[in-house]
Amino acid sequence: MSTTWSELRVYLENNYVIAGVSPYGQLVIKFDFPDGRHQMVMVSQATRQSTGEEWVQIESVVAHASDVNLHKLLDYVKHQLIGGLAKNEDYVTVRHSMRLLDMRPAEINVPLYLLVNTADYLESTNGQPDRF
Repeated sequence: MSTTWSELRVYLENNYVIAGVSPYGQLVIKFDFPDGRHQMVMVSQATRQSTGEEWVQIESVVAHASDVNLHKLLDYVKHQLIGGLAKNEDYVTVRHSMRLLDMRPAEINVPLYLLVNTADYLESTNGQPDRF
């Protein structure tokens, strides 16, 4: 039960709508919701510096950092099974990482869906327009 970044990337390309690749090499996946909202998720390879282990990181933007009530976001995220808040440049994101050695490609599905729903919920309940 081990996956490489290349195997996971092929799985994602075959099972999701890839909107593009970011300047940092992240796959950008677009999710559309029945209510007309959408959410973009970045999926990238990450390496643990101390061991060289390959990980996958999934991340979705919630809002510009200056536009959020951080306490409100933290109160919501404390009840989530996956993902944590992070700051990526000037944006607040929801981020989750998984060790590739411990997973099969399809095991990204549940964390990916939980993360995208959390990010969209946080964006919408924080009074933000559907920008990310």
